[in-house]
Amino acid sequence: MGGEVVMFRWEELTCGKTIITDLGQKAEESGGGVKKYAVWKPYNDKHAIVEASDDLTYLAKKYQVKQENIYRL
Repeated sequence: MGGEVVMFRWEELTCGKTIITDLGQKAEESGGGVKKYAVWKPYNDKHAIVEASDDLTYLAKKYQVKQENIYRL
C-alpha cells in the first residue's frame, strides 16, 4: 500500500546547483505576501534564497533552472 518514502539530505538533493522550491497551495492561500516559489543558490557551502516570486516561468528563465531542479515542498 503506498509508495516508498525516500529521504535525502538537502545538499545531496541539490548537489550544489541552483534550484527552485514550490511552497505549494498553502502559499497561494496565505494572502500574507508569501511568494509561491523561491530560488536557492549555493552560498558558502550551503544554499541561500536569492529571490522569491509567484512567477515560476520568470524565475526559471532568469536563473536558468531546469525542470528537474524544481522541487515541491
